[in-house]
Amino acid sequence: MQFRKIKTAKSSTNQDLVDLCEQETQCADCSIGSPICPTTEPPTTIVPPENTIAIIVDISKDGGRIKFFQNANNKFVGDVSAEDFEKLVLVPWDSGWCYYSIGSLQVSYIARK
Repeated sequence: MQFRKIKTAKSSTNQDLVDLCEQETQCADCSIGSPICPTTEPPTTIVPPENTIAIIVDISKDGGRIKFFQNANNKFVGDVSAEDFEKLVLVPWDSGWCYYSIGSLQVSYIARK
């Protein structure tokens, strides 16, 4: 899967985010989990749950970055960074990816029910 960033308003509700995810991924039955603040020091590789179909990234105004890599060869595939802090960013998920984060941000997983 090719890395994509879909930006939406920070005022989006959970239902807005689920609807956007369903539109972008054609998943008909998904739900959003509670936001987490990933470990940033030291940078730790994170693999979301298997049923993840997208993640929502919320970069704070203090800045941060989340970088995505292929699990198999650690090849960089994309990122969400401080330039995106004014929006929430939906990233359709590929099960062959992992990520790590730096700075101040929150991540929510959208998963199949």
